[in-house]
Amino acid sequence: MAGQEVLTADNVGLKLSLVVTYQVVDPVKAAHETQHWQGDLYNAAQLALRAVVSGVAAEALLDQRLEIARNSGLESSGKPRRPASTSSLSK
Repeated sequence: MAGQEVLTADNVGLKLSLVVTYQVVDPVKAAHETQHWQGDLYNAAQLALRAVVSGVAAEALLDQRLEIARNSGLESSGKPRRPASTSSLSK
């Protein structure tokens, strides 16, 4: 996801990019339960990025970016884990 303008908790605007790795685990379900699963994945990633960044001050975000990544769905190995709320896709 390229160039999203996001406000931090202290109202500092940051332009951030996000890389999402995903695997379709049930292609039939992904194809039939949504009209545009790629767009749905993009929107979910965008909302997650905004939710994480909006709760943190800009300086703290820079200081704690590795911890924030771990708490936002990435395991300590850097590999994404499957979200509980999405049954047909995994990040």
